[in-house]
Amino acid sequence: MYREITIIKSIRTYGRVKKSLPFLKVCWLSSNSKKDTIFSLSTAPGKAGIAVIRVSGPHSYRTVEELASKKFAIVPRKLVVCTFLHPKSKDPIDKGMVVYFPGPHSFTGDDVVEYHIHGGKAVINGLLTALNNCSVERIRQAEPGEFAKRAFYNGKLDLTSLEGLSDLINSETEAQRKQAFRQMTGDLKNLYDNWRQRVIEALAYTNAVIDFGEEEMDVADTILPAKKITQTLLNDIKNHLYDDKRGVRLREGVHITIMGPPNSGKSSLMNWLTQRSTSIVSNIPGTTRDVIESFVDIGGYPVVFTDTAGLRSTVDLIEQEGIRRALEQARLSDLRIIVLDANNLISLNNVSKFKELFQREALPLKNTDFILLNKTDLIPKETSSLEKTFTGISKAYPHQKVLKISCKDKTNLQQFLNQLIDEIKTKCESSSLVPTQTRHRLHLEKCEFFLQKALEEKDLVLFSEELNCARQQLEYITGRISLEDVLDRIFSGFCIGK
Repeated sequence: MYREITIIKSIRTYGRVKKSLPFLKVCWLSSNSKKDTIFSLSTAPGKAGIAVIRVSGPHSYRTVEELASKKFAIVPRKLVVCTFLHPKSKDPIDKGMVVYFPGPHSFTGDDVVEYHIHGGKAVINGLLTALNNCSVERIRQAEPGEFAKRAFYNGKLDLTSLEGLSDLINSETEAQRKQAFRQMTGDLKNLYDNWRQRVIEALAYTNAVIDFGEEEMDVADTILPAKKITQTLLNDIKNHLYDDKRGVRLREGVHITIMGPPNSGKSSLMNWLTQRSTSIVSNIPGTTRDVIESFVDIGGYPVVFTDTAGLRSTVDLIEQEGIRRALEQARLSDLRIIVLDANNLISLNNVSKFKELFQREALPLKNTDFILLNKTDLIPKETSSLEKTFTGISKAYPHQKVLKISCKDKTNLQQFLNQLIDEIKTKCESSSLVPTQTRHRLHLEKCEFFLQKALEEKDLVLFSEELNCARQQLEYITGRISLEDVLDRIFSGFCIGK
């Protein structure tokens, strides 16, 4: 499909570099929404000490003239204490502060006014009603994400920065906050813009030949630098993409599945990890029949723990479905914790039963798997059977982390948690910038495809057009060329006041 598109574009443009399109403003400019003055509560709803109501648009300053109890000249970016009145009844609403940010030096790029008032529900509703009753032309309540959308269209933020802003607002762990802040402040944008400039540099070489003709220029000497730039960029994008999805994992959470046979202590471990009664603990086999998920902040990293049905042979149809879901979850998870009853392993006097359990389910072990021998508190200290079993499993599985624990008396649980955090860090941390959105990966994979096709092309026009297509994919990421459905998807995730 990509190839067909490339050929068609080559016929139309003859490999010439199009000037980079500005932000796509067709839908934005065709409507008159930019002429509206919008307002909304920008802090969280509910009782609070302070609430902030933001107003943005061409007539933002006029709202102050109508709501303020006295006439005064506001100094930009300085808070002024004032009593706010209803514009028609002149009833006082609240005493607070107001600050004015003239455009383009504001969050949205338009004139912005912020009202800082007390955070009571009646106070907030009173000021919102007052704004709605202002005689200001075309004033209305803002739509979800409309302030951020204006910032985008006014060139204050690109799409990656907006996505970083959204992630920062929704971040729940320290690691998520750090990643979101780097993206919001433009680290990813700068990287992708740098790559775009390198594509344009390569295009400059090819178009020089196309524009001036092969007879006037040494084609080999001209194309060689373009090929070199393309190859280097292709390698950089490949390294950026093949990061084991660390950025996406840090944003969405590391998925960890707790699995093993029934009554091995999976639910007890789940409750200890989540520090609450997430799963039902019972000595009746088959209590857990569905996947139970819980989001937890572990060492500053987002983790989604999943408790699953015990793996065993059963004729119970519901339990069979639970086991099927457990195996499916285990195959998709980033990390797995396998909990075994140390007493059963000792009484059966074999390690092979454990191995048979996973071979039967076609679920090969991974190097990152944890194997926990639980219920060691029930084994007499004088017996050597536990050590033999522990040694046998450790030798049989040298690449897995084998630990003796007790969920009842908390033996070695902290040691296990420390090792788990180290593994989570490995799954999330990266020394370089990584893509954080599935959308980024999609466009980068297409860019990689076009760059690879360019290197394979012998025809100069097609080589140039492949580079042009690669450039456009990078522009889709930052929003230099944007699609309205992509924008709607991003901005719909923002709250009303953002």
